[in-house]
Amino acid sequence: MRKKFLTVFIVLWLAAIPSLAAVIDGGAWAEFYSYKSRFPQTQSQLRSLEGLRLGVRDAFIPGLSIFARGRVASDLSHKYASDPDLRVYGAYLEYVTANRMLTARAGRQFVFAGLGGITLDGGRVDLSHKSGLSFTGYAGTTPGLTFYDLDEINSWKKGNAYGGHLKYKGLHNWVFGASFQQRNFMDNLDSQLGGLDFSYADKMCSLFGRGDYDLFQNRLQLLTVRPTIRCPQGHYVSLEYLYRRPSIPLHSMFSVFNSKPYHQVRISPTMKLMPDLYAITSFTFTQLKGDRNFRMSLGGSYLGQSAGFIFSDGYGGRQIGGFW
Repeated sequence: MRKKFLTVFIVLWLAAIPSLAAVIDGGAWAEFYSYKSRFPQTQSQLRSLEGLRLGVRDAFIPGLSIFARGRVASDLSHKYASDPDLRVYGAYLEYVTANRMLTARAGRQFVFAGLGGITLDGGRVDLSHKSGLSFTGYAGTTPGLTFYDLDEINSWKKGNAYGGHLKYKGLHNWVFGASFQQRNFMDNLDSQLGGLDFSYADKMCSLFGRGDYDLFQNRLQLLTVRPTIRCPQGHYVSLEYLYRRPSIPLHSMFSVFNSKPYHQVRISPTMKLMPDLYAITSFTFTQLKGDRNFRMSLGGSYLGQSAGFIFSDGYGGRQIGGFW
């Protein structure tokens, strides 16, 4: 099934290339990092993570676009037979009306609508009104959750998810939202979340806040607040606090691991060196139950292309790597 989906992934994008009205764009990124693993014995390893994004806008007819996104993750020092050649995270059609009041998507897509993101094989509709009210609704099957066959297309009975996000931005500089999401596995309820979010933005500062509540298990799932301050020279700094309980589905074998909540604080200063050139940094401290982690990234960005180095120590071992 994974090979079939990979074929569809390639054919959908290539089919739109001959369209004379199309605007074709794309991008790629990569990370390489080393780390020490203590299980089953202490050993040094080298990992890589690469991503690819392709898009064709206004393909065949105005407003119709085709997008594809994939990712590769493998161990360079000791490659396993299970390491995938390509893992497909997105291959979908998108149609946008001329007045942009309706957007419809169909295919494999990553959906983030107020609550935590989810990959679906299905459809999504975005509706907006000039009053400032907008709604996002989605439904579809969830890809396979086995160890390696994450590209497998499941039936509705085996795994599905649906939800929506209602948002209002009619107040000056303020946006408020409410969301709902339900996941099912083998005709059984797997998770049910409700959430509230808000944001504020002006020229000098912005603020974002969000809270998710697990309606099924009656507990707080996530709480985050992120203020950002900007300078007239183009510099800015973001500070974020995050409380999160890992949202691992109940049916997953991994639900017995890493299910404890954690607290995280992140500060991300960005300095504008010259037009289109920025120095980017990030310092993250994570407190888990009985453990902690510190992660630091230093780099730069020019015309939207980023590169730098990453250092991480604590939970998960010590890692030193780079990204571009």
